[in-house]
Parts: sequence; structure tokens; C-alpha cells
Amino acid sequence: MLSIVTGMASPATAAPLFEKDVNLDESNRLRDILVAHGIDVVMTRAGDENPALVDRAHLGGEGDLLVSVHNNSSGNPSAHGSEVYAQIGNDQSMQLAENILSGIVNRAGTTSRGALTRAGERGDYYSILRNSPVPAVIVEGAFISNPDEAAALASPDFRQRLAEGIADGVISMVGSAPALGNGPTPTSALLGGLLTAPAGLSAARSGGGVRLSWAPVGLAGGYEIWKDGGLIGTSTSSAFNDPAFGGGRHHYEVRAFLGLGDLRIAESPSASVQMASARVVIDPGHGGVDSGAVGDA
Repeated sequence: MLSIVTGMASPATAAPLFEKDVNLDESNRLRDILVAHGIDVVMTRAGDENPALVDRAHLGGEGDLLVSVHNNSSGNPSAHGSEVYAQIGNDQSMQLAENILSGIVNRAGTTSRGALTRAGERGDYYSILRNSPVPAVIVEGAFISNPDEAAALASPDFRQRLAEGIADGVISMVGSAPALGNGPTPTSALLGGLLTAPAGLSAARSGGGVRLSWAPVGLAGGYEIWKDGGLIGTSTSSAFNDPAFGGGRHHYEVRAFLGLGDLRIAESPSASVQMASARVVIDPGHGGVDSGAVGDA
């Protein structure tokens, strides 16, 4: 369940331990790990804001997955371990929950309480799961109401390991970034400097692929398109579709050329852009009870 504890004194520190702060720190660590793996990240809050649950869920529509990061609470101080809630009837959500739970247990050494669902009067009990337009999970890393786990949660090292476990589960679903490489340096050709690098190169997701577009280069007879250091095609227009984008992040380059076949009379420097195929919305929970079990919220 979502934590109902807003703060408590940790046995390891004299300062109160607030779930909202622990959740945000874990989420920031998770964000950094995912970004390092070439995954786009959107955060539902960056500080001590408390967006409405429905707004958090709807923001999930900007990504491919929504991960709501929490820590648990119970009236029984001996309750401990990790659990992850998935959306009812959503196989992707349940798979994500199972993968994240496995990652947390492996990284942080917590006890598994299961990948679970919880029914309410309108389907999923939890509002953020019920309203998310994409596969979503609620992660309950540890019990802030348990003295031993509260002491662990006060440790940056433990919060890092929780974040790493969550990241392992996410990456298992959306993939990681390949090693990025550049295409070969343009040859001097016969007329060096005649062509400029394509301006305004941009990449946009299109179905399962990506569409590249750029401004035309005067005198260019065509364009070479490179992906992660390998030539993937040519175009006579100022656009190119890569239908097999794949997971993680990719590095694209486009250069203009003038010539016939393999003969290059002139060749421009490359324009480059990076593109991530996956975007994850991270929701740092603010603590408190989910009031959206019934009704329209």
C-alpha cells in the first residue's frame, strides 16, 4: 500500500525521515541511471511539489512507461520488504513490476513481497495506475515504518541500490543505449568546402522508427545517412525514415554530397543528432493515502 507516514525519526539519524524526500532522491538517482543508458526521462515533480494524482497519471502519456516511486508503511513495525503494484489486466505492466521487483531484491537485498494488483470499485485501486494511458507501476521499495528499513532508507548507498534495482527492471523492458560512434571523416573530395553541413537536422519518433529531416543544401546531389558509425542509406530529398530504430539511444549523422555513384566531387561535414527510442516518466511519490480508489479521480 502507499505509505501513510509523512515523517519519522530514523534510528540512524537525529533528523526526521520524510518519505517524500526519500522518494525524490531515489527518483533522481533513477533518472540519472536511465539517462546514462540513453533513455529519455520526464519527472512529474522536481522539488517539494505535490501534483494531483490524475495529473501525474496523465503526464505518463508523454512516455512509454510510468514508474511511481514510493516507500511503504504499516501499523505493524515488523512489516518489511519490497512490493510492486501493476495495472490489472495489463501484461506489460505486470512484466515491468516483476522485473523491477527482481532488480530491487538483487541490488538492495530486500525481501520480496510480490508483484501485485489491487482492485477498487472502478478497476485498479490506485488512481495513478487506473488513469495512466501507458503501462505503469507503483514501486514500494522498503518500509519507512520499519526501524531497520528506515535506517537503511536514510543511507544514500541504500537509496542508490534501490534506484539501480528499479533501473534494471526498466532497462529490461525498453533496452539500453548502444556504444555511440561517428561515421568516418569526410574525404577532401575534389571541391572541398563547396558544400556546408545540413542545417536544422532533427529527429522525431515515427511509429517504431524515426524520421530525420534537415534543410536542403545548395548544390547537393544527395545525402548520406549514418547511424552509430555505419552508413544506412542515402536520400535525394531532405528527409529520411529509419524504420528499424531499435531500443536505447542512437547517433545519426547526415552529410551532403555531389557526385555520381561512388565518385564524390564534393562532400560536406556531417550534421549530427542523437535520438532515444524510449521515454520513461518517473513519478516521485509524495507520500500519503491514494484518495482515488473510488469515484472519478
